Parts: sequence; structure tokens; C-alpha cells
Amino acid sequence: SSINLVSQQRQKLELEENPDPGFQKEVDQLVRDKLRAYLLEMKKTMEEEKNRQKAEEDSKRQKEAELAEQKKRLEIEKAERKKSEMLTKSIIRDSTPRPGLTNLNNTCYLNSAIQCLGTIFALEPFRSVIEESVSEGDYLAEEILVNPKLENVAAKHEAWSSLQHVMNAIIKRDIITQDQIWPLVTFMAENGLQHGRQNDIQEAVVMLYNILPARSLKPFVDIKGAYVRKYGCNHEYRTSEPLSTLDLRLVGVDGKTSVEKLISSAYGQVQDGDLSRCSECGKKSKPTAFYDFDLSQTRILAVHVNRIDYYGQKLKTICQCLIELKLANFKFKMVAFAVHEGENSNRGHYVAYAKRKHGDSWIRCDDTKITEKDANKRAMDALMGDPYGVNTPALLFYEKVHA
Repeated sequence: SSINLVSQQRQKLELEENPDPGFQKEVDQLVRDKLRAYLLEMKKTMEEEKNRQKAEEDSKRQKEAELAEQKKRLEIEKAERKKSEMLTKSIIRDSTPRPGLTNLNNTCYLNSAIQCLGTIFALEPFRSVIEESVSEGDYLAEEILVNPKLENVAAKHEAWSSLQHVMNAIIKRDIITQDQIWPLVTFMAENGLQHGRQNDIQEAVVMLYNILPARSLKPFVDIKGAYVRKYGCNHEYRTSEPLSTLDLRLVGVDGKTSVEKLISSAYGQVQDGDLSRCSECGKKSKPTAFYDFDLSQTRILAVHVNRIDYYGQKLKTICQCLIELKLANFKFKMVAFAVHEGENSNRGHYVAYAKRKHGDSWIRCDDTKITEKDANKRAMDALMGDPYGVNTPALLFYEKVHA
């Protein structure tokens, strides 16, 4: 802009008849100075741009070298970890009955649920399906049966694949890495079980049941049946309602009780105290309500002993949990259960007890600690009822053994 002003001034002087020679000389000198300054500035800018490009290239080469070094280091670590894992697998198979699970910030509820399911999925027909690779397309075909809207199918298939890896590792007594179990933690968090908090094991098991293939596995853990309202005229009104677990609440129970008594109270025949009219024949009577079980397909019966009262506190009521259970003309035998250790529902710790494949001895699964010493005594003490209400069974798993 300065050069333009000087040029305009010079042209103006040339138009004058008697320009001042001294002023003309000053103008020429000003033009030369401005031009020199402009050229120096341009040279400086070009050098700075050249240095900047050189610095970027050097930085890029340095990052590429660092990435190559990091990749090389990771490959070495991977090879060492694989070698270590192979050695650890050998040690685990020789020294422990099953692998432990790392607690990933208050995931003892999930670890205990997985250990219980590990015992169940070692049984047939679960084991055959667990060992098969189910593609997303095959999983989708089964999911349509129960989920016509196909909501969240990709996430459920990823969680199912993770569960397969973990179950196979438990069955084969291989180590279980954090990477293998993390998709299950993520799935739980995305479906309402906030990560890092004390969550309910029954909710976790229901979520794990819901990711099982709908046709090949889900029917074996579902509890089919219907709520029935029967009038004195013998007319019945049925409402079909399958269950994932039998929910037994201890609220309102006085004194010592048992799982069989709670089932009878929650699902057995109860007569309504008021007269009501049958909508079919119009006769009035006191109807009887009960749950009509259909356990013909059920292979695993999950029973939830709910100790939480209306204020969110843990009840200390003694509840005996028998090893054998008779229900709807079927006999079931306990194969695993989870215990909540703690006086408060919002705090404490979950551990699992799993029945050995052969014999009646128990294994105690406390995150990464898998022990057999004193496991039988501690299991029986919990099942018979802790008088202090601290070590209390929360979820029981029974296998159908006899019709």
C-alpha cells in the first residue's frame, strides 16, 4: 500500500510543470526503501514456510518411527503374553478346578452370575450349542422368533459371542482375559446396570438369558406357565406369562421359612376374600388364583430369593434353601448358587458356589479366587440360613433330574 501511495505521488509530480528536484529524489529513495523492505519480508516469509514444512516432515517421520517401534513392541509383548498364557493355562488345568474372573470395578455380581452359568452350560444340551459358532445371520434368524422388531440385535450377538468365549474357557479351564469379558460389562451398562455400582445378580442373569439363541437355548431356561383365576363355577381365566426366574420375596414373612414354602406362598392357590362375578356365567363366588407351571421343556430352574424390603434394606429372615426341590411333578437338584455377603443391599460382595461335575462337593468362586478348602462347609452354612443375615443365598440354580 505504501508503494502505491508513492507511485501515485510520483505521477502527480510528473504532471506538474515545474517539479521540485529535491522532492523527486526523496520520492525515488522512498520507493527503493519500501521495495527493499518488501523483498526482505517476502524472503523471510518463504524461509519460515520452508522451515515449517521441514519441521512437519521431521515430526511425521518421528511419529512413523515411534509407531513402528510401538507396533514392534506390541508384537513382542503379544508373543510373550501368548507364551505366558499357554503356561498359565497348563498351570490352571493342573491346579484349579476352573478359571477365576477379574473384578472390573464392582463386577462381582456379573462374575458370580457367569460362574453359575459356567456350571449350567457344561451340561447338555447347553454345551453343544456353546461350542458351536453362531454367525450373526443365524443368530438373527433365531432372534426374529422373540424379537420381531430386531432391536439391538448386533449388540446382543456381540454379547453372545463374548459369553460363548467365557463359557468355553470355564468348561476347558482356560484363563479368561479382561478383553473377553468386557463386552458383557458394556452390554450390562447399556441396558441399565450402571458400571461401577453394586448391581443385582438376578437382573444380570435375566440379561444373560435374553442374549441366548432364542430357539436352541432359551426354551431350556424359560419357565413357562400362566396365571389362572378359577371361580366356584369351575370357569377359568388364564393369562400366559413366562418367567425367567422364580421371584420369592421375604417381605412380610415372619420367622424361619424355606424356598419350598415361599414358592407355595407366591405361586400356589390363594383364595380371594371378596365375591366377584364370573364374566362367562354370571355367578358370584370367591375365585382362587394360582400360577399353573409348564416345566416340560425347562431344564434349568432359577430361583431368586429377594431380601429387599420396601425401603431398600436387606432383610435378615432365615430362609433354608434345600438341595432338592419338587415342583409341578418334577424334581430338581441344585447345581450352583450365588451368595450376597454383606449387611446392606447397596454394599457387600457376591460370590458363587458351583457343584463339581462329579460328586457332591462345592467350589467357591470369589472373583479371581477359586477355592475348594472349606467350600462345602461354607456352602451348607449359607444354604441352611445365616442367623445373622449376612451370608445369604440370592440366586439358586436347579437342574431337572427326574419327572
